[in-house]
Amino acid sequence: MTPSATQYLVLTFASFNALHPSVTSPQSYVPHIQRAATRSCKATSSPEHALLIILIRTKAMDASSPWTTTTPGATTSQPSTSSSSSSASPPASSPRPSSHTWSILQPLLSVCYSTATRVFIDHGQCTRRVHVVVEEMRRIPVCLPSSSHDDDDDDDENESDWVLKTDVEPTTSGPHDLPQDLGSKHDGNEHYYPVVALGGTFDHLHAGHKILLTLAASLTMRKLIVGVTDTQLLTTKKYHAFLESIEQRIQTTRDFLEWVRPGIEHYIVPIQDPYGPTATEADIQAIVVSDETRAGGQAVNKKRLEADFNELDIWVIELMADEPNASDVANEGSKVEVESKLGSTAIRRWLSEKAGQTKS
Repeated sequence: MTPSATQYLVLTFASFNALHPSVTSPQSYVPHIQRAATRSCKATSSPEHALLIILIRTKAMDASSPWTTTTPGATTSQPSTSSSSSSASPPASSPRPSSHTWSILQPLLSVCYSTATRVFIDHGQCTRRVHVVVEEMRRIPVCLPSSSHDDDDDDDENESDWVLKTDVEPTTSGPHDLPQDLGSKHDGNEHYYPVVALGGTFDHLHAGHKILLTLAASLTMRKLIVGVTDTQLLTTKKYHAFLESIEQRIQTTRDFLEWVRPGIEHYIVPIQDPYGPTATEADIQAIVVSDETRAGGQAVNKKRLEADFNELDIWVIELMADEPNASDVANEGSKVEVESKLGSTAIRRWLSEKAGQTKS
């Protein structure tokens, strides 16, 4: 088996608030991502066995972060088979999580993933992998290899494993305050859901999937339920022969979540209908969907009411542009699709065309 190569780009920001584009323009760190992604494409001959980690650090991990409520050392233990739980869902009057963290993470993730994805496409390496890991959310520091380079260092460009580091300075002066309509600064007292759910095919895990999973994981303090569509429901998908197996899709999803949020329980299961555990597990408080699957979230709530379960708060992800400028990202309500050329269907088509070329 070809050994894996893990490569790192460490972007260190002044503070958690400084991650927001109204404080630090994406244009101040996009060139570093482009450089690291290009270097990753050149460093190894096998995209499937290389992983670029974009590690987002702050100069001092915030002690008042809402993620400090996560139980240390939580494992991916199997949940109860009962449809209800002794830790009942909170009453409808429980406070909804602040949008502060969501407002910061969503544009950051979109810019990072879209920038790297565009480089991979330009190099014809559609299966090359990139994970964006926010260390403050992860809570467990990432152990980096001992050798590292500043991002302006051209030495050892062909190495399979490397670490590039750079400090990202705010582009605004003064305190790193956000617009009031983005939600109040977290003070350690924010309410976060015990259990959050989401679903999808998660075939050839790509940027859109990773943004969805990361934002869902950011909302829960205990457990994330992921329903992965079973193979028999995907027979009409284009380029069906290049679908990953259900086992592979579940494992890839689990591996990714272990990078971005290892301190919570990951309950990842195959689903044979549109509802999965959301129709049978009472102890869920929220569901995360994309614009395309918003109606699915509403259907889930209808199903839960029929079972006398609580309705779920529905969080909708609005994916950002593949190359947004600072004003686009900072504007409230700005919403366009993330890089769409590398969705699951496009990857399967690319694999199909590549297989055809190999045969010929």
